Amino acid sequence: MSLPARVGINSRIGYKSLQKAIREKNEQYAYRVASFTKSTYIGNASTSQKAFDYKLIEFYRETNDTLKYFRSAVEYYDKYFMSVSSC
Repeated sequence: MSLPARVGINSRIGYKSLQKAIREKNEQYAYRVASFTKSTYIGNASTSQKAFDYKLIEFYRETNDTLKYFRSAVEYYDKYFMSVSSC
């Protein structure tokens, strides 16, 4: 199976599984989905962690868990967008 086909399948699995976690408001399942998503980024630790974090933020936003959403979102933006590069 080609790489684009596998990527597409994994993407759909992650999306549908996250929708199930949101519908059931099942945080433990959302962690499992985020872990699955993270495992699909073989060889790129920073991108895989970013995908993991984003899946959880999406879960908290969609389930209206404001406290966990803001905590996670602030940490996410600080970690991935507010870092200062040394030139």
